[in-house]
Amino acid sequence: MLVDDIGYIEDVSPDGARFLQRSRDSLLRTPFATLVSDEYRRSWLTHFLAHRTPGRQGKTRLVLNIGRSKRTVEVSTETSSSVDTLRFIVTFHEGSGTQDEKKWSLEMLSNLVRHIYDLIITVDRSGNMAFTNQPILERHPEQLIGTSFYDYVRPDDLNRFRMAIDQAFASGTNTDFINEGLACFPPDKRFRVRIKPLPIESSGRKFRQTLDTEMAMILFTDITDQQHATEKLTRMDQNRQRVARRANLIREEERKRLALELHDQVGQSLTALKIDLSLAKRKLTNRDRASRLAIESAESSVDQILNVVRELSAELRPPLLDDLGLVAAIQFQMETFQKRTGILGIFKTTTEEVSASAEIAVGIFRVFQEIMTNVIRHSHASQVDVDLEVHRGWLFLTVADNGRGITEDELKSPKSLGLMGMHERAEQLGGAIHIRRGSAAGTTVLMQVPLTAQRRRRDQARGIKSR
Repeated sequence: MLVDDIGYIEDVSPDGARFLQRSRDSLLRTPFATLVSDEYRRSWLTHFLAHRTPGRQGKTRLVLNIGRSKRTVEVSTETSSSVDTLRFIVTFHEGSGTQDEKKWSLEMLSNLVRHIYDLIITVDRSGNMAFTNQPILERHPEQLIGTSFYDYVRPDDLNRFRMAIDQAFASGTNTDFINEGLACFPPDKRFRVRIKPLPIESSGRKFRQTLDTEMAMILFTDITDQQHATEKLTRMDQNRQRVARRANLIREEERKRLALELHDQVGQSLTALKIDLSLAKRKLTNRDRASRLAIESAESSVDQILNVVRELSAELRPPLLDDLGLVAAIQFQMETFQKRTGILGIFKTTTEEVSASAEIAVGIFRVFQEIMTNVIRHSHASQVDVDLEVHRGWLFLTVADNGRGITEDELKSPKSLGLMGMHERAEQLGGAIHIRRGSAAGTTVLMQVPLTAQRRRRDQARGIKSR
């Protein structure tokens, strides 16, 4: 910095302006004494008057007003005279080390920061820039010092930046968001913005104590490619879910058609066959004992086949699901499960009926069927407890058994196609599946599903995925 013979700042280097956290233009033609704290101004004036002889060098310790803080520095002055004009060359020193070492370190740090690909800006409480490592709107970083950061923010983003910067100073917390950011960025660019408070710290012998927040750093990281890749993956996942959902609808329609075919066509044919056998048996006399026994055996076989047809029809599409709803279908499935396996099944519910679309009801029921199939195949349980609850537009279905308990390997195995299918169905409905091993034994499966598309969209927008 150059100070003229009456103590006014005549010129200042870029490093000096950064050190003082002021723009060069705001420093020129101002008294140097205005930078010095009140209690040290007499020391500066005494030093200034004592070193007005050309060629005189000296040092003094001062406290400078830098931004909203005070900083103790060692000031070196060298008096020179050119063209009969007296000038003071003023250099600031902080900490230990020689002037050359500090200058080299500052230049190295400055060059390092300027070559960082990310845009770095520091602002004070008013939003005025104290540092930037890159030009903005073709303005050189040195020209930006002291100007308002908010002048370069798009109008739509202004409130978000103001709130985040105010929060950094008020609470000392970081703020992260994804945004286009500044007007100098192309509209199709996406940046991750991090606003971080920069506290003033005092270094003690044992402790480092945060005293105050004086500056905030704003870091812009270009994530355009990453964001595009994420959006592409999201679109692919949405397309996959649409295809899977369509496949499930087609599968359910086919199951319904087959169930009706079995019940109506095959069932009716078998019933007609049973009637014909009964009529034929009545025509036999007592002497046709062998024929009567053959017909009775055929009737028994037809009864068994009818039972199998009814069970297959119910498995393909439980009539109770269409006629009486989800709760009745699950209760019927539990009774059938207990009769077939001998495993005690206890069903509890807080609702008599679930108000949901046919697609959601069928999806929930299919997941329940898969859970019960896994209990039969793998759990070795003697009891299964099923609890169904509806709460604030969400359905919660809990199935807990007292079997051996699922292992971590089974949960993570790519061969566990049944588990994968359960998760996929729940995700298609906007819900989720949670599976955990009991503390002692057994396995608990919790399925949570929003019952309406409107509830699903609203809760997803609010980030709600559970109670």
